[in-house]
Parts: sequence; structure tokens; C-alpha cells
Amino acid sequence: MGLITESDYFSLYRQYKSEAPIEVKSSKGGDYFHNKQYKLGAVFSDAIRTAVHSDYLSYRDAYDLTGMSAPSFRQYFEKVA
Repeated sequence: MGLITESDYFSLYRQYKSEAPIEVKSSKGGDYFHNKQYKLGAVFSDAIRTAVHSDYLSYRDAYDLTGMSAPSFRQYFEKVA
């Protein structure tokens, strides 16, 4: 297109990169509940919650199906699902 030369482009690019703030993560690792939601899926999580509240599925079986302990299971459905 000829709007800017290659040397001007790289000059502007280097200037931009030098001025761009460097992002620093505040903590290591991921979010357990966000990862669980991704692994289980919204449909499966909803089915488990519905089955447990309707007494079609025991809490123990729900813990086994989701791979969570009782406290994690409770927190998961309070926070995520």
C-alpha cells in the first residue's frame, strides 16, 4: 500500500514495545473452580446439581462423579455453577 516504510514501521514497533507495560501475574497457578467448570462443563454440572437436589443422586455419588471432596463440591456450586 505504500503508506509507511518498513523502517518507519519497525521504528514505531520498537517504540511501542519499549513503552508497553509488562504484565506481572499476581499469583502462580490457576483458579481451581474455573478449571473444574471447564473440565466438567455447564451441562454436566447442571445435571449433577439437579439430580442431587431432586434426590436422584446421592451426594457421595456426586462427589465421585465430579472428583471433588464435600467442601470443594459445596464451594463449586456456590461460586461457579
